[in-house]
Amino acid sequence: MSDGQVGMPAMELVPRYREEQVFIIEAFIVHSVQESGRNGVILGLSGGIDSALVAKLCADSIGPERVLALALPDGKGGRDLKDARRFAKAIGIEFRIVNIGPIASALEKRVKAAEANIVARGNLRARARMTVLYYGANTENRVVMGTGNKSEILIGYDTKFGDAGADFMPIGDLYKTQVREMAAHLASWGSSCKWSRRRLRKRRKCLSNAFVTWKPWSRRASTNASRR
Repeated sequence: MSDGQVGMPAMELVPRYREEQVFIIEAFIVHSVQESGRNGVILGLSGGIDSALVAKLCADSIGPERVLALALPDGKGGRDLKDARRFAKAIGIEFRIVNIGPIASALEKRVKAAEANIVARGNLRARARMTVLYYGANTENRVVMGTGNKSEILIGYDTKFGDAGADFMPIGDLYKTQVREMAAHLASWGSSCKWSRRRLRKRRKCLSNAFVTWKPWSRRASTNASRR
């Protein structure tokens, strides 16, 4: 750089987690559920960090009694299923298991492909999970919360009409690095702070009021949810 030139400010190559992001996302969840007119939320709980974080944010914002988590293994599930069950119990949300293996296998038998295709098989299972989630949402008057993060969305690491299919994506603007940091923050915070029911009600009211003036967006959110 020659004399007299002004240097560009250094760019932050790795987006960092900020504590206010928790409040923003939780307020978004509260507002989305209220505007949809639904009873609560439903999500797939895989045993991984993304779905665990979404489940935690939903439970903290609208209450664990309004959150239904489905484990959707292709078969027995193994360690991931155990992790999902343990986490759901820890945060107090309802947990059910639906084996999507027979559903996917039945479709494969009915639609005879020219040859086995690992991509098609994987996508079929992702779409079977989406179908189960929306069936649960429709029968129990809930909205589907997606669990994809921004890193996955940007590189296309999701399945169209599969795990990309949801009413709302609470962590869709968080990179994977931010997801890990937020999850670590909530885990340490949660272990050291016990909230009374009164404080939880007060917090949810505060989150609800955060979007009270965002009318154009709220109408759009309500319309999108009602079309599912």
